[in-house]
Amino acid sequence: MGMKTIFCALCAFMTLTPAFSQDTLVLTLEEALRRGTSHSYELRNQELNLRGTVLEAARLEARRAPVLGAGGDLRSNLILPTTIIPGSVFSNQGQGEGDRKVRFGTVFNISATLDATYPLIDPTLSADRQLADARRALQGSILEVQKKQVRLQISEAWYEVFLSEEQLRLAADKLQRARDLLAVTYARRDAGTALPSDLLRSQLEVENGLAAYEQASYQLAAARQALAHRTGITLSTPLRTAGMPAPEAPRPLPAAQPEKRAEIAEYQQRLAISELEAGRIEKQYQPSLNLYGSAAVQHLSNNFSVWQNWFPLAFVGLQAKVALFDGQLKRRDQEIAEVKRMVAQQDLEKRKEDIAFEVSTAETAVQQSVVQWNKAQANLAAGRQLFALDRERFAQGKLTYSELLNTDYALREAERNALSAWYNYLLARARWERAAGI
Repeated sequence: MGMKTIFCALCAFMTLTPAFSQDTLVLTLEEALRRGTSHSYELRNQELNLRGTVLEAARLEARRAPVLGAGGDLRSNLILPTTIIPGSVFSNQGQGEGDRKVRFGTVFNISATLDATYPLIDPTLSADRQLADARRALQGSILEVQKKQVRLQISEAWYEVFLSEEQLRLAADKLQRARDLLAVTYARRDAGTALPSDLLRSQLEVENGLAAYEQASYQLAAARQALAHRTGITLSTPLRTAGMPAPEAPRPLPAAQPEKRAEIAEYQQRLAISELEAGRIEKQYQPSLNLYGSAAVQHLSNNFSVWQNWFPLAFVGLQAKVALFDGQLKRRDQEIAEVKRMVAQQDLEKRKEDIAFEVSTAETAVQQSVVQWNKAQANLAAGRQLFALDRERFAQGKLTYSELLNTDYALREAERNALSAWYNYLLARARWERAAGI
């Protein structure tokens, strides 16, 4: 493959970058987090769940309001009930009065009623209010847990794009070095100091560089699509990351605050709910008292004369309910509630231990990434210095092409390791902050 052919192929492939840069959406990590949390359907649904608990608490207040009901009835008695009254009821002593048949009611009966009920004593209302408040707090904690998780996922997607962009840059640098070496090899061939195999190897390096650049481009496109999906951006929208400072010495970790993790509050609220539910069982067996009343008018006639024969009716009363025997249902419910409370207690203790383990392992991962970063930076500096020296020696004919390729390969490895070490540190720190409640 000639130099001209390779150069044309490179130019054709590099035209993808300017086309992509048109109308490119530049995303900082903060902007990606803002877009992603706003777009997340999981968070939106959890916000609705939280709103539902607020509405449920408001619904409880309706139990303190009187309940009014109205009704009406129109009835036609086709056959009136008949009874027999003994004749002795109507006769004097010694007279033989016969029994009488008496019909009760009228053919037409119209009634209109207004009923009202008001709870004077509702033993479970206070417990239900406490449960509603606890459930609202629980859903709020779940929302915070999900926010932290979604933010971590978005951060990982953003860092993946950042890594892929840097890998593409390294691939471009490697391709440029291969092209520069090919130019030197051509010059040495013209001077009669390069072997034919050196030229073939140099041309092969350019082809491999093109393939590596193309592969890095595909990986970057996939990472950008994943980030777009996380942040609610149209998949076809070109985007790139920004706002990431150059690699610097890793910062010391602040003090961990695992007790501030929303998961701890979540499981504490689950335990509180189980205790409140156990207490509610006791209250629902306490006496209840309702005030009730009714006002009605009734029309009675045999010829549907609705303009007359209306009779009023009104009454008020108190209704009390006391549980006397429930077949040991209360005791069984309390036993079940106690089991649920014990499970919630152990879930809380387990979550505390899991979080402590998570903080410890995350801190270890950060420490390891710092060690790898320091070593990778030292190796990268040495690799760049060595390549510069060997490239000069190759140009002077003091080094074979194979030896120079070994140096170039070592530099590529040092570059990849340095980039991976910085990426691993960023991810490890983000995961540690999530674990440590920062």
